[in-house]
Amino acid sequence: MDGRRRIEPTFGGGPPPLPPPLPLAEDLPVPASDFVVVRQKHIRHERQLKSVGLLFGLAALVSLGSVAMGISYGALEAQVLDRSVPLMATLTILGLFFGALAYGYRTLRPWVKYVGTPVSCLGLFAVPVGTLLHGYILYLIWCGQGQRILQPDYAAIIRSTPDVRYKATTGDKVATVLLILLVVGLVATIFLAT
Repeated sequence: MDGRRRIEPTFGGGPPPLPPPLPLAEDLPVPASDFVVVRQKHIRHERQLKSVGLLFGLAALVSLGSVAMGISYGALEAQVLDRSVPLMATLTILGLFFGALAYGYRTLRPWVKYVGTPVSCLGLFAVPVGTLLHGYILYLIWCGQGQRILQPDYAAIIRSTPDVRYKATTGDKVATVLLILLVVGLVATIFLAT
């Protein structure tokens, strides 16, 4: 041999064609069925997080309702109103804060885990009911499903799957009835005490 490399003949007279470029990940269409699967997997957890928002909404109503009652009672007795201004200001701020938390949980906003975590950590000190309730809220926020639901892109999954609905189980219905009875009992106790 003379040291030169031998070139194999190709059909068609040129080099073989290059394979087509691979598509980028953002160019790939995500099938809606994948969104449906993700949503169905997380729909129960969504519902539980939204229920936390309902609880914070009730806390906001109690705080702001207490302010309204304090103002109406204070209007009758001016000296009571003067002494209770700091308390009513604190309750108003708490009511607005709880209202914002309720909105964050009900709409599954990503920021709610950073605001709700310190609140629930403080709530752990309200032994025994607060400890159980806020411990469960912390679990809902920081478990794998809670982490996925509270990511910014999950809102697109919810918008893309409006027909995916949660089907309540028997345990959910029993828990709802017990919660309603608890709220009615608390309201009745407040009215009977006054």
